[in-house]
Amino acid sequence: MSTRNRLFGWAASAIAGMLLVGLSGYFMSLGLARADMVGSAISAVAGLAGLCLSAYGLLTARRTRQPDQQLAQPNPVIATGERAVGSASGGQPVVTGDGNVVSWGDVRV
Repeated sequence: MSTRNRLFGWAASAIAGMLLVGLSGYFMSLGLARADMVGSAISAVAGLAGLCLSAYGLLTARRTRQPDQQLAQPNPVIATGERAVGSASGGQPVVTGDGNVVSWGDVRV
């Protein structure tokens, strides 16, 4: 991490800490009932902003997905051991000696 990023992190932490101390003092001066109403309004706005940002991130991630990521093929399964019996040709399932079946895109254990 560069010195600039580290300095930015410390500055952001210090500012957030000062805001929390100031907000705590403000709430104590309001009284319990009024502080509850103000705190509820602030948390509702913060929750709504978080919901909007997460929806935006989801839409952005889906838009920028590469075509090869959508249809990625799984790695082939190799069955080994003295009781392992299997076939990996032609997309056939691999069956182990214990009766476990592993097929393309579906794992049953």
